Amino acid sequence: MSQTPGERQRLREMFDRRDEAGAEADAVQDYFMKRRFEEAADLLFSGASWSGPVLDVGCGRGDWLAQFVEWGLPRPHLMGLDLNHRRLREARKRLPGVSFCVGEGRALPCESSRFSCVVLSLVLSTMQDEASARDLLLEVWRVLRPGGRLLIHDLKHVRPGRGGARLRTRHLPEVLAGQAAGLECRDLILLPPLARRLLPGWPGVVKILERRAVLRGHWMMRIDKEDS
Repeated sequence: MSQTPGERQRLREMFDRRDEAGAEADAVQDYFMKRRFEEAADLLFSGASWSGPVLDVGCGRGDWLAQFVEWGLPRPHLMGLDLNHRRLREARKRLPGVSFCVGEGRALPCESSRFSCVVLSLVLSTMQDEASARDLLLEVWRVLRPGGRLLIHDLKHVRPGRGGARLRTRHLPEVLAGQAAGLECRDLILLPPLARRLLPGWPGVVKILERRAVLRGHWMMRIDKEDS
């Protein structure tokens, strides 16, 4: 199911507001990036050996795709999709050789079973309701090949009134109609408001507080698709 023009406009406006708010301070941005990529590397490459292709849905400026390049995946094996033309222009300039296209996650312009890995980072929580989030998840599952890995990273707490969907992590395997061969889920990253207050002045305190699961504000899950 594709998004309506109104839904596409809502998402564009959401990310425009984020851009207008300005980038995070370097220490905060470095912390967020480092922690999620550390966890992702452990989840994705533990017990597996693969080289792509990889799809990043909602790729933005290409942070995840740049990390896959750092991990050694060839650029021609990487693809990013986003609704925001401005962000895609920046991603293309940043990552020549990577494929990018304008599109929406619930109607991917890709054949079925094409990708070894699909990334959904901070995407599910932008969907307007749970039904939309489920449609997105099923469409992403369609383009993931048997034996492939889906990586989902998102917020544990979605602010009420922001139009974000909260699809509980324990429901995700059910959405995938029993086709998940295995999964692993982790909490990570100190609650962003706390991290912003404590960085860059108190990085040691951030590390201590992050050890407490109740103070972690993000979650990450790897779901393996059955190898037919």
